Amino acid sequence: MVKIVIELNNIEYKLLEQSAKKKGQPLKSFVHDCILQFLKLDKNYDVTKDPVYNMEGYDIDKP
Repeated sequence: MVKIVIELNNIEYKLLEQSAKKKGQPLKSFVHDCILQFLKLDKNYDVTKDPVYNMEGYDIDKP
């Protein structure tokens, strides 16, 4: 078993705590489930094909 240390500021911690409460889970269980969901994400996803990744931006002072 491996221990993972996560550093959060107070606001981030409260948001995490509230999310766990909404799901009706203890915080430890909620974080564990979040990590497992993250690991299940599609590893073949290519962010360079995402439309948001390819958006062009312009400075405010430019036409």
